Amino acid sequence: MITNTKGFYKSNSIRYLYASPKRFEEQGESYFLFIEDPNVEPTNNIAEREIRTLVLDRLVTQGVWRDGGNEWHERFWTVLATCRRLGLNVMTFLRESLFLLYV
Repeated sequence: MITNTKGFYKSNSIRYLYASPKRFEEQGESYFLFIEDPNVEPTNNIAEREIRTLVLDRLVTQGVWRDGGNEWHERFWTVLATCRRLGLNVMTFLRESLFLLYV
């Protein structure tokens, strides 16, 4: 196995390099779509910003220990991100959802 100076295995990196030409051949046009279409951003900053809060929460709280907790966190953060993106109040959305669930 090939390692770098820090001792980490780079086998995944090598596989990625071998797959890159094929991926570029198949999807190359989409890599430069932002040049032709001004509505397409050249970076994935929107996605990065959307998960930033989740990443910081996991760093501060050290995550959760059980699968059920992971599922709850995934669903809760999905609701938060969706409400934020749609401009909805999270508490109002949760209250109305729970009300409709038990009516």
